[in-house]
Amino acid sequence: MKKVFLVFPSVKQPNNLYEREYIALTKSLRKEGTLLPEETLHAINEMNILIYRGMLETLRTNPGFISAEEATARTVTYLQKTLTAYGIH
Repeated sequence: MKKVFLVFPSVKQPNNLYEREYIALTKSLRKEGTLLPEETLHAINEMNILIYRGMLETLRTNPGFISAEEATARTVTYLQKTLTAYGIH
């Protein structure tokens, strides 16, 4: 996390994780030309955060169970599946 702020030190980030994720999600979808209802955006946002938190909790409570690289790969896969479930490719 620290590296992100070092790369983008001048970027003002909201303190709220939900808000930061929501902003990133909407910008990304807008860039791809994908428009979704607000309710859907909030649902995807919440699922993404639950995926992040679940994987971080797994890493924290089960050291050695999964590598950081594998956790990252699984997280990306789960995030992609969330988007696919909403017809976003």
